[in-house]
Amino acid sequence: MATASQDRILPLHLTPIEKFLLADDRPRHPMAFVIDMTFSGVVDRAAFEEAMAEAARRHPLIVALVRPAKRKALCWVSSKGQLPYVDWAEEHVPVTLPHGEWINLHDEVGLRLWIRQGPERAQVTAQFHHVCCDGIGAYRFLGDLLAIYGARTSVEEPRPTMETVTLSKLRGRADGCSYLHGTGQNGREIRASLKLLYRIIGRGCSPLSPSKPPGRTADYPGYCSFTFDQTEFKQLRDAASGLGAMVNDLLAIELFYVMHQWNVARRRFRLGQRYRIMMPVDLRDTRDYETPACNIVGYSFLACRPAELRDVRKLATRIREETALIKHERLGERFVDMISLAAEVRGLLPFACRLPRTLATVVLSNIGDPSRRFLAKFQRKAGCVVAGNLVLERISGYPPLRPRTRAAFSIVSYRRELTIGLRCDPHRFSMDDTHEMLMLYVDRLREHLNRT
Repeated sequence: MATASQDRILPLHLTPIEKFLLADDRPRHPMAFVIDMTFSGVVDRAAFEEAMAEAARRHPLIVALVRPAKRKALCWVSSKGQLPYVDWAEEHVPVTLPHGEWINLHDEVGLRLWIRQGPERAQVTAQFHHVCCDGIGAYRFLGDLLAIYGARTSVEEPRPTMETVTLSKLRGRADGCSYLHGTGQNGREIRASLKLLYRIIGRGCSPLSPSKPPGRTADYPGYCSFTFDQTEFKQLRDAASGLGAMVNDLLAIELFYVMHQWNVARRRFRLGQRYRIMMPVDLRDTRDYETPACNIVGYSFLACRPAELRDVRKLATRIREETALIKHERLGERFVDMISLAAEVRGLLPFACRLPRTLATVVLSNIGDPSRRFLAKFQRKAGCVVAGNLVLERISGYPPLRPRTRAAFSIVSYRRELTIGLRCDPHRFSMDDTHEMLMLYVDRLREHLNRT
């Protein structure tokens, strides 16, 4: 069920984080992310398209446009029934982008899908514009899509069930994302936001050294992935515990080593270098359970100098303390505060997004188990989500890339397995480079398996 109606919700003003993501969007480096799903079974096209239309009604920002509306400010407005682009073809037919990766939200809704069907297996690739929603919002939409589809194609009970979404909650989607919103613009919070602005924009960080020249890139979406099985995943958790850390901390620590090894091997190392990891942070709380797909997200940052890599235990202690602070103090809100302050000055956000600064060396997005992000409830088969005549076997993807943030890592734990996905900037890296970087990361993590 979806309460209220889209016509009564739209138009909606953009939130500060949506303004930032829109300002950071560009045709060469679109602010879009991809989710790939592999199913066993054959997709019922009619049922899928019906489910798409119903899921879109529950999540109106997925099928809205961004145009001037209230007081001529950019707003979410109705697309008058426009549905996401869906491309159907047989397996092995490459994904095609006739007009490029960029989604122009002025004319096109922020979701595209490609479905590739084989005799017993289907691949669904979904490209979301980040202004429409964050990763968790995307999984809420996809969960509803699969639940509606499953209800139409199930041949036996029980069928997938869905929770209520309240469309009116979209009006307050930014309420819990900012210290400034809750406390008012007091001097302490403003100073903290300006301090973060200086640390992130003023100091900058070192980018990854690209290929010269980059080789041929693969067909879209052009990323690599590797899966650690259940036993290996447990060994990684044990290895992290041995360092007094969590798996997410271990993944960040080893990623710092990978960045440094990559640049040293390409003679990019210089004194004074600093590597920085940018991590999306979910800012939802219990009030947001019924909120449709949208952006309730902030960003946190971890930095490391090469000299710190000499003592892994000392580095692990610092990273563990910083990630705990990010979680318990909701430091992702500081980034939203910084964006909120910048958004009040006309033209400042677009100007800041075009500065020749490296916001982060890489992005590391750990979504956890995506199926736990679904609002819908599904039956399972060997740990896999069952949606009618389809079984979700694998799921992976990658976050957006910025011009000087040249690698995006995604971490997914599904079926008690850990999958690492990587996409590198296709304008600066070849698929061979991407595979090499991924395997460098995997090999470092494998060293922990040998110690347990």
